[in-house]
Amino acid sequence: MNKIDIVNNVIWDRLPIYKIVKYLFKQGSFKPFAQARICYILNRGFKVRLWSFEVNPPCEVFQNGSLDILNDSVLSIICNFDPKQADNIIIITCNRNGKYLIRKDDKIEDHELNISCFAGEDLQGIYWGIEFLIAENFLKSILNNFELNFKKGSNIKLNFLKSCNKKDYYHCGGFVDIDKYDLTKNLENLILN
Repeated sequence: MNKIDIVNNVIWDRLPIYKIVKYLFKQGSFKPFAQARICYILNRGFKVRLWSFEVNPPCEVFQNGSLDILNDSVLSIICNFDPKQADNIIIITCNRNGKYLIRKDDKIEDHELNISCFAGEDLQGIYWGIEFLIAENFLKSILNNFELNFKKGSNIKLNFLKSCNKKDYYHCGGFVDIDKYDLTKNLENLILN
């Protein structure tokens, strides 16, 4: 069973890594290696870190809230913080400039996120990434005063995605298998631990 650690302070290297390697397309097509980490900070929210190994990925959107971001090379989290409510799915998509798109029920949401960008190189190659907090206040607001009660044993459903809709760079992969017609269909259960 996959888990989300409950922490007081984030130490990324101590958290599980979720690998984004389940791509939709045929063998030989472009499939950048990407990874994710997530934890729950007590009484604050879910801290997310996503990164991808790519050199000069497409990145042309410089404003938040634009569907055009889907043509950039992006990292996303799809999450349902109350699995009993199928319509409580949030999708947060970010490019390497830290610009983002938040969607709920196929509607663009106008909420503010503080995105931190990072880039570097290690033994696996050149990478770019983003970090952000899905704050409890954000969740209350976007989920219409959803009753927050996150504790050890709580269950959430999610998937991490790496995608780009640009013609010569097209790819779409997830931490768990994805349905090409409905990205919200296959979400993995994670337990707060």
